[in-house]
Amino acid sequence: MEVNHGTLKIQFDKIKEQLDLNDKELKDVVDKLHITNKVRHETEVKLGEFHQKLKDQDSIIKLKDDAIAKKGQEIEEVEKRLAD
Repeated sequence: MEVNHGTLKIQFDKIKEQLDLNDKELKDVVDKLHITNKVRHETEVKLGEFHQKLKDQDSIIKLKDDAIAKKGQEIEEVEKRLAD
């Protein structure tokens, strides 16, 4: 009976040690996951801001292109009047 008890105690100690190791590994993985998610979120925010900036610049370019085209038409009309 004592041998069985000793064997069970040794097995219990090993299992408890493995559980403690697994708990530490789990905590480490959870901490790393939190850090990764934080960095991912910050990157997504920066990407969203950059995307919005590009859209704003695109609309500014479109406005300038429209203004240039309008001025080009005005120049053509003036040149036609001068030619006549």
